[in-house]
Amino acid sequence: MSLKAQDESSGEEYSDCLPPSPPIGAPVQTACGEMILYAANTPCIFLHGRAIYFCLSVCKAYYDQDPKNSCLSIGPLKSLR
Repeated sequence: MSLKAQDESSGEEYSDCLPPSPPIGAPVQTACGEMILYAANTPCIFLHGRAIYFCLSVCKAYYDQDPKNSCLSIGPLKSLR
């Protein structure tokens, strides 16, 4: 798991989520717009000063490979890309 990477679509650096984290069981909005309950293993990145959560690890992996075509590009948080 990388701690820092670069979003090719914007040139912005992002990090995997670091503490502080929401409380376990707290509702969080995902990149695609779904609401899920936060768990210790919820996939996440920190981008533009904000934590972005993903429903599944595969969703974060798609973002890591191709941010422009990930769920973040179509969800309500797409302005953060």
